[in-house]
Amino acid sequence: MSGSTTGILQANTLTRPGYSRQSRPLPPLLVLAIDLQLPIKQFDVKSAFLFAPLEEEIYIKTPEGSKRKAPFLKTDEFQELFLNRFPNSSAHEPDTLLGMDLDIKPDSIGLGQQSLIMKGLEMLDMVNCKSVKTPLTPSTQLHAATDEDHQEFLKLNVNYRTYTGILNYLACRTRPDLASAVSLLSRFNQRPGISHWKEMLHCWKYLKGTQDLGLLLKPNVNSLSRRVQFYTDATWAEDQETRVSQSGSIAFWKSCPILWNSKKQKNITLSSTESEMNALSDGEQENQWLTFLLEELWKQKLDPTVFHVDNRGIMEKLKHFGLNSKTKHLDIKIKNLRDKFMKKEIDVKLVPSGVMIADSLSKAAPHSSVKKLQDRCLLVISPSNKEGC
Repeated sequence: MSGSTTGILQANTLTRPGYSRQSRPLPPLLVLAIDLQLPIKQFDVKSAFLFAPLEEEIYIKTPEGSKRKAPFLKTDEFQELFLNRFPNSSAHEPDTLLGMDLDIKPDSIGLGQQSLIMKGLEMLDMVNCKSVKTPLTPSTQLHAATDEDHQEFLKLNVNYRTYTGILNYLACRTRPDLASAVSLLSRFNQRPGISHWKEMLHCWKYLKGTQDLGLLLKPNVNSLSRRVQFYTDATWAEDQETRVSQSGSIAFWKSCPILWNSKKQKNITLSSTESEMNALSDGEQENQWLTFLLEELWKQKLDPTVFHVDNRGIMEKLKHFGLNSKTKHLDIKIKNLRDKFMKKEIDVKLVPSGVMIADSLSKAAPHSSVKKLQDRCLLVISPSNKEGC
């Protein structure tokens, strides 16, 4: 076919199993707009993918979707033909973005998802429930459901994955304080029990009391503006069934939270230093991608990223050669981190556990720990009353 405007997709571009689209560059892009005082505009294009012609002859079968090259071809003609080519299109200041409410001010952007939270509460019939102060019951331990526990849950006739899915979308977009809860609750998607469901409801009670909170992006040029500030933390053997540790990390650029995660580690560790080393090593790998992105966007060379840890053993391993019986099996990771540390490609600083922001990303944390993360990353967002895409 040549020059067709039918919505099509090449057969060899079917989505790979396990692939999931991500939009991690979004927070840095919004920080860039505020930092450089760039105007933010939103374009609503009706049936945009149906207008892009093909440049070559191809053989296809007709699936659902659109042409693979449509976004690239559309970019080529976008600037010249936009208003004439697409009838009923408009350009305006955005008030929503990918389901998130935007609160744009001269020096900051707030991202909130109150409507999605309210939708979940309505689905659970919890609009008028009593709120709680933490996403998970502090120090809670969840285990695989017994047959009796699972059967009791099935009697409720609810879709457990629906609610972990909503929580995951919230945690990835605007609510880093939910990351640890999502990591823990989603492990039981395949076979949930009534105990898991009760903890799920606890998380939604927390959202009931914090539904007006959203992500705050407010660049601070006076706060180590050329350095990424990366906080990493980890539990040690906290899972009583598997003894696998949990990592949590969050990165700030110009005082704005732009990347965070909470995940189960891949191996059983023999000491708290090793579990913290895993978290630091994973964070350093994420930092390579993040630094490249920020340097590309800001067109400047960044100073070495500062990693904040609260484990003294890590500092000893980075500064001094030598191994002991508990860490000699970590030779490759230690030497990789030490090499970057000695070459001043990264910097690592010891901070008190009481000020470790990533603490609530690694476990079912108490309110004091959750509050530290809230104060650093979140603010009250007023829901938008305007229509957007």
